[in-house]
Amino acid sequence: MQARWPWMAGTLAVVAGALVWSMWPDAPAGEGEARAEHARREPSPLLNPARPSEPPPPGMKRTRAPEPEMPDDIGRIKDEAYAKALEDGAAHPGEIAFRTTIDAFMARNAKFAEARAAEEGVSVAEVHELTYFGFKVLETQRWPDVEELLDGGLGDAQREQAEALMHDTNEEFKAELRRLVDEGAPEADRWALIHDVQDRYMSQYYDITGMDAAKVDELLAGDPSRTLAPADTPAPAPEDIEPAPPPPPVEPRPAFQ
Repeated sequence: MQARWPWMAGTLAVVAGALVWSMWPDAPAGEGEARAEHARREPSPLLNPARPSEPPPPGMKRTRAPEPEMPDDIGRIKDEAYAKALEDGAAHPGEIAFRTTIDAFMARNAKFAEARAAEEGVSVAEVHELTYFGFKVLETQRWPDVEELLDGGLGDAQREQAEALMHDTNEEFKAELRRLVDEGAPEADRWALIHDVQDRYMSQYYDITGMDAAKVDELLAGDPSRTLAPADTPAPAPEDIEPAPPPPPVEPRPAFQ
């Protein structure tokens, strides 16, 4: 399987305007009724907030919400975490490396996470966990990479079922989480919901696609057979670059008589 670690830069760029938690970012556009139905839905007010209809009062400046950013050294963070997990004999090194990159992303965007948590009435730890799972769900929907891990590939119906699972689970989760918040339920109840949603999504995803925990770990790792992904590999030093061979000699043109 080819290395895919440019995924982090691309995915974080897509969601630069809103930290992922219960509002998972959309999967890449494609065919299928599930995608078409999702596209017809109204955009989430949290992911697409409406602009104020009136200007701020005189003397008050409107502050702009911080934008989440990717750490510049995300590739090194991933590689070191993966190498350490292998050294420790971890059962799921890809999962460890993946979660470590999300931890670094959240640390870089702590203020944004705090603002999101306050807005939704949940803890920063919950925002952190939901951001991790939101990105993990997106990884499970990368069909070209998923099919590389499956001997027989996937049919259109399987993809559509898995896509519908992502969207439907997300909608149900948002509604249930907000109900718990509105009712003043303790944080332990929200964590129970989060863990239940994670378990149910992965279990149903396995049933639909034929993937399993080991294959998902490889999906999250990108390419476990290599230490560095191509996008993370530093350019060779000038002294390591072999010079190009000299061009063949040019035969002199005969002089005119």
